Amino acid sequence: LEARRSRDRLRAREAIALAATGIVAGGAVILHLVWVSSGVPSGLLSAGDHWSILGASLSRIARMVGKAADFHRMYFANVPFLLFIVWLIRRLREMRAGRLTPERRFLLAGSFGCALWSLAFLRQITIHGYGQFWYLPFECAAVGDISWEMWKGLARRPRLRYGLAALAVAATLASSAATLRYRYAKPYGYAVKSAARLTNDYFTTPR
Repeated sequence: LEARRSRDRLRAREAIALAATGIVAGGAVILHLVWVSSGVPSGLLSAGDHWSILGASLSRIARMVGKAADFHRMYFANVPFLLFIVWLIRRLREMRAGRLTPERRFLLAGSFGCALWSLAFLRQITIHGYGQFWYLPFECAAVGDISWEMWKGLARRPRLRYGLAALAVAATLASSAATLRYRYAKPYGYAVKSAARLTNDYFTTPR
């Protein structure tokens, strides 16, 4: 859209490259579903429904969104997740005021792109947290951006600045340690609980 308004050839090439990437990624997903379904139309719909949210009710979608958000909070160690939310609020305000820099606009667009992808494959990222890694480059850069902004904003209050920084680091380490302990110190209970849920929700009879 910016390329069309400015008639900038470089921006037009960037837009074409991004569009081509989106088409290739979407095409790869469709080819995967066709392969899984052996090209049978009914099988294609079944495969798509299994991995996406085509057949889910609104209430179930709401529950899955909540679970995905909880996964996101947990795997991004609470404090970085909270900082990312603060970053999103500030950047959306800047966007409405027309003060968003190109770098921050890129991060915002990437974050919303990940959100759309997550909604399309919501069932997957409620099974495990691997889908959260789609956000990793954008969220880490955004957290660095908001942290630096807050650090500079507290330049006249050094004690508060260092105290909040120490608290953020300590809370992040504690959250990460708690998550790792839950997942790996006693994996048997977690594995049994997850297997029971997956069997109930996703068991399919082999051909």
